[in-house]
Amino acid sequence: MRYHPISQAKNEIRLLLLLPECDGIEPQGILLHHGLDEAPAYTALSYCWGDPLDSKEISINGTSVSVTKNLYAALLHIRHRTDPKIWWIDAICINQTDDAEKSWQVQLMRDIFQRAFSATVWLGPATARTDAAMDYLEKLGNRGIFMQIADNEDLVLKQWARLMSKPLIHDDEDLTSAGNDDVRPLESQNNPMKNEEIYLPGVKEMFYEFIGIHDEKTMIPIQDLGELFSLPWWSRTWVLQEHAQARAVVFRCGFKCINHIYIAGALLVLTEFQNALIESPTFNPATEAGARVVHWARGHDVQLRPFLVFKIALEKTVPLALLLRATCVVTYDELFQWQSVFHATDPRDKIFGLLGLALDREDLRKYGLLPDYTLSCQEVYANAMKALVRQGHISILSHVQFPKTMEGLPSWAPDWSRLIQPPLQHLKWEGGFDPEYGACKTLRKMSQEAEAADTTQEGANELVLLGLVHDTIIDSERGLEGLTVLAQSDWAQRVLSWLRLLEDLTLRHKDSFAAETQRHAAMFRTSTADYSLPNGERVRMTQNSLLIAALVIYGERPEALEELGVQKTQRENGLFDGVTPDSLSHFHSEHYLMEVRHRCRNRRPFITSKGHLGLGPKHLREGDITAVLAGWQVPCVLRPVSDGKFEFVGEAYVDGIMDGEAVGDRVEGDLITLI
Repeated sequence: MRYHPISQAKNEIRLLLLLPECDGIEPQGILLHHGLDEAPAYTALSYCWGDPLDSKEISINGTSVSVTKNLYAALLHIRHRTDPKIWWIDAICINQTDDAEKSWQVQLMRDIFQRAFSATVWLGPATARTDAAMDYLEKLGNRGIFMQIADNEDLVLKQWARLMSKPLIHDDEDLTSAGNDDVRPLESQNNPMKNEEIYLPGVKEMFYEFIGIHDEKTMIPIQDLGELFSLPWWSRTWVLQEHAQARAVVFRCGFKCINHIYIAGALLVLTEFQNALIESPTFNPATEAGARVVHWARGHDVQLRPFLVFKIALEKTVPLALLLRATCVVTYDELFQWQSVFHATDPRDKIFGLLGLALDREDLRKYGLLPDYTLSCQEVYANAMKALVRQGHISILSHVQFPKTMEGLPSWAPDWSRLIQPPLQHLKWEGGFDPEYGACKTLRKMSQEAEAADTTQEGANELVLLGLVHDTIIDSERGLEGLTVLAQSDWAQRVLSWLRLLEDLTLRHKDSFAAETQRHAAMFRTSTADYSLPNGERVRMTQNSLLIAALVIYGERPEALEELGVQKTQRENGLFDGVTPDSLSHFHSEHYLMEVRHRCRNRRPFITSKGHLGLGPKHLREGDITAVLAGWQVPCVLRPVSDGKFEFVGEAYVDGIMDGEAVGDRVEGDLITLI
């Protein structure tokens, strides 16, 4: 089809007048041209393109046009029986072969969805399971909204966490019939009356329904929801902006439709159920309730993406650095096997698809970051990285991981087209990091004036930062591979293997440690990068809690250390001073297991010439250096190359410098050029 040009100066867009259905005839439409400000009421379609090689023909302006099979199915379902309707559909309304037009039209997509009368999400053709899931979500969402669960999260979490950790009561005398009184909402959280007596029976009944203790027909339909939430729309990068910017959204799967508020309400209920499990310090998966909950959660891992879609829509705008963290970094939970990433057919859209949603999009534009499909993906990723670093997001370097699947990227530019493993620090939605490190201490980031002066000589493939070279890596151990084992007993053995690697490494450099207790403390801190999850909260690991955890893993008695073959770890060395039965009860060994699993994934231990034990990327090698960069709480590993420049290898935990010991009182750093 030949597109007639539209005017960028007038903010023109094309709209599709979709003609009503006619038996036996493919979808037909007429393209209209309008300035965005003068456009008639239209509905924007959010959908997954699908396989471009799997296409069907439709008629536009009397000309045959190929569209993907998924879009063809959407047009069959959304066209009206009797009346023509106006739609905006990107694959049809934007000339996809014109990179210049596509670039400025993509910059308008935020406004296009905001000004649409409504948006329709096309999830795909229906099946019996997706129909059942749509019905369930509408019912559960309506119930969650009526019960005001969003306004009473503390009560719900407390009640569900208690129920998860106690034996199930198959004939609970406290439960009345599930009538209207049982789901009566609280009138106010500030009400001094004991409204829990009215509210909690309904919450308790909902819990028992979820795990099917009284009637398995009431259980969360894991397979139905799994099939619905596994549809490609939920994993597409562009949907975040499209869903968040629309004024009203209707979800359609086949011929079933749900208002987005009911899906949001249902996801909130399901997420609170998961949160109650995560935050329950006494949760026991060995109980009947626990087994049922884990069975549900493992079948429900796909819920993370839908939750993020709605969370980002609720927040409306978040910085690009956080959006990249939410959409590109794998989210793991070993118990439930969650993972969540978003995809794009064009890898450049991993950036462009988020810019319209980013809170800092105008600031990023000042650094030259805006949709431009005339650039290669390598140029887009390098430009995005430079813009984020110039904003002060030095920590985005944690996204640089190897091997990269895309050739031609500078060492310092992330390959956002691949899965990014979880960094050492978690970037929080409200800002800040978990855990808080302080390796850079008082080092000042580059001022705008200095940045302007220094970056004029910065090559296209170079990144100039301020920092300090710390030390040289002189020895390392292999990492652990094959991290797919989920059985607790098998993982306990893997933890022991990990500790033995650290033990062997430190024993080869025993003279670097003033005492055995120092060596042991460094070994155990490094095993999890000084990080733990006691009581479900991310905090820095204290020496005592880490030693307690190690004792639990080793068999709850110091003698077990030697029986398991761990060398030179005896009570007389002071390794377990202060450990008592009471202290053991305050730290759960599964938290330690979980953190070791996360920290050793794709990492290997090393030691520096000054005797600092560390944890770095698995492709580091002897001769690499450790460094601290201004503005980044975590050290990194660099590889010296010619002319005093460096390749970036990856982030690192370096025991003994995580609180600024390498910086001391220095304020000014040295120029470090990465290539």
